[in-house]
Amino acid sequence: MTPADSPHRLIRNASLVLLGGVIGTFLRGGLDFAVTGGELTSTTLLACNVIGSLALGILLRALELSPRAYTDGLQRLRLFAGTGLIGGFTSYSSFAYISGSFITAGVPVAGVFHALLTVVSGVAAALIGTMLVPGNRQDDRRRGEGGPA
Repeated sequence: MTPADSPHRLIRNASLVLLGGVIGTFLRGGLDFAVTGGELTSTTLLACNVIGSLALGILLRALELSPRAYTDGLQRLRLFAGTGLIGGFTSYSSFAYISGSFITAGVPVAGVFHALLTVVSGVAAALIGTMLVPGNRQDDRRRGEGGPA
């Protein structure tokens, strides 16, 4: 076991993801409550997933452009904010459940539309998020970077 894989570090990283996830889930529940009185709807879930995708695009691009991108502190930020908070705020399982519920309720077109709308708008929001972060994309293209790692 290397120092980077020490049990202390693994527990710390898992704790960061857990804490971020709790906060993100609380925020999603708060949005549900503010908009619908607490009932999960396809509209609020779509909003959470699109907002989360935008936030993740911004976060990951900002971290990528940072000269300290691979420092321990920024890796911890990525775990807390990206994996934990944004992961808890968005919900693939609820998205899949709601899309499937439309289909089993006899409105398959609505289920497929919801699924496609969520995926396409999420990808578009993440892309927009990456473009909102100031940085030199010309340098990225010259180095062959800028795509997913």
